[in-house]
Amino acid sequence: MSTLQNQLAAQEREEVARAIRGLLRDPWVTQAGDPALYELIRRRHTALVRWFEHFLGWQLTIQSDLGYIRLAKTPGAAVAGGDLRPARRQRSGRAAFDRLRYVLLCVVAAEALDLRLVTIGELAERVTSACATAEALPRFLTDRQDHRRAFVDVLVCLESWGALAVVDGQTQGYAEDAGATVLYRVNPPVLYQLLACPQGPSLVLPDDIETATAIERLTDESGYGPDHRASARLEAGSDRDPSRPTTVQRSRWARHSVLRRLFDDAVVYRDDLTLAEAAYVTSISGRELLRQAADQAGFALEERAEGFLLVDPDRVSGPDAFPSAGAASAAGLHLITRLLANGSDGATPAELVDHLAELMDATPAWARTYRDPDGPHRLTAEALDLLAGHQLVRWETDRFRARPAAARFREATVTRRAPKRASAPAPEAEQDNLFGEWEAS
Repeated sequence: MSTLQNQLAAQEREEVARAIRGLLRDPWVTQAGDPALYELIRRRHTALVRWFEHFLGWQLTIQSDLGYIRLAKTPGAAVAGGDLRPARRQRSGRAAFDRLRYVLLCVVAAEALDLRLVTIGELAERVTSACATAEALPRFLTDRQDHRRAFVDVLVCLESWGALAVVDGQTQGYAEDAGATVLYRVNPPVLYQLLACPQGPSLVLPDDIETATAIERLTDESGYGPDHRASARLEAGSDRDPSRPTTVQRSRWARHSVLRRLFDDAVVYRDDLTLAEAAYVTSISGRELLRQAADQAGFALEERAEGFLLVDPDRVSGPDAFPSAGAASAAGLHLITRLLANGSDGATPAELVDHLAELMDATPAWARTYRDPDGPHRLTAEALDLLAGHQLVRWETDRFRARPAAARFREATVTRRAPKRASAPAPEAEQDNLFGEWEAS
């Protein structure tokens, strides 16, 4: 192979890896919002579709005529403790959506589907009427500023996805004045693509909702998941029992299940794996595929006695780097130090609140936005949500306990700001200290 061919092959590998990490950070990419990433994904479309389908079983859709790219992600496992990747407001602080905003997001999308042009006032009236006629929905009141702000957060989010386009006016003005005039152009095909699930919610019977969302649906007693059922139907005419999956189907499910968790969370603990998943990652072929997937995506795969960890040397794959600027991130580092010091005993929420309150009293210039009476409670809750989202702490019965990967962030590393997923590995001389309790396999 010539030098030019080697250079072109190396460039393709680097671009595919960069595009994969970009899509993991943001599975919805628009041409207007991120033209560089959009063009990169469009150029390497074939290789990206093949990678996501083979390793993760996720569908990548490119709509060049509409100017968006959609990665439909299916989680590898249900996450205990709630939604750790919520939609976030576009305003400074990027607070997570609450129930009202999620309801408004769904209702606005439903009401806008049959529209092409609509004003913000007309859309608000339709949403008000829809919420008033459905007993299960909270009321939407345009005379309340907090409701209008929630409505604006939803509209701005839809604008960022390309589902709505402002023709005239400014959306933010509606938060302060219910009489503000804004005209939108609606993009129904984009609205249809927003929902990524195997079955529409309207087709699920009420009695089936709890069953459909339970973690037991992911695996059954034999250790493989529900994906085999559809595949088995294809073999109904064969001599084998159609109710039993083939070896290939079991292997494909285990591969998708493990890698979805790894590329979604960056940390996978062996204790959290099912028997089939554990058998897969300990097999020769399974471990080799894990390494291939990580290498082709530009990650460094670290295998430890407790599990697997992905490290992104370019800090581009994670939407929320840790640690980062902000009081919640700093508080998270202090909580990790406290939990690691307590060992297996962990700490109750009240103990962690008291710990941060003492730190706030000792450093009056820190966490100034949390100086109200409820401030330490809010700061502790935000810090714990951040740590749980990075698989660094776990809630067990009545207390929080540090997980093995938290050893990377012990007190000695605070000044080095060593993040988990979205950072470069620590220098060679610091590796042992960072991995003090994350034992090598």
